[in-house]
Amino acid sequence: MNPAGASPAPAGDQPSPLVLVVDDELMVGDVVQAMLELGGYRTICFHDPRKALEWLREPYTHPDLMLTDFLMPHLTGLDLLQAARAVRPGLKAILYSGHVEEREADKYPERPQRFLRKPFSARTLIGVVKSVLEGPSQEPPK
Repeated sequence: MNPAGASPAPAGDQPSPLVLVVDDELMVGDVVQAMLELGGYRTICFHDPRKALEWLREPYTHPDLMLTDFLMPHLTGLDLLQAARAVRPGLKAILYSGHVEEREADKYPERPQRFLRKPFSARTLIGVVKSVLEGPSQEPPK
């Protein structure tokens, strides 16, 4: 597996949370990854949702959160979330999009904890990530 860049764990007793970023647009994925790293999070980024799912199926992977775009080739963000939770039950997730409304998720059995509309600032992203990581792992009611 050769993800588009994985940040190292910081030195110290407790590693920071690991956030899996999935976005087919290289620049967007890389910018989101950089924002998270500036906020103190460890990250791993994939630009192909199928590769992210392969990584999640590995027994050594334990992300604390998945942050994914909605519109991607091969798998939508919600399709990816459903497949990811089949192998990682309770995985917290944030879905972002510039084109899809939150009500689109009503068609899917799995829902993310939060939706973000693009574009978003680093401050907004970090705040939402922090609140999701500190909140319950169950998905919101439909």
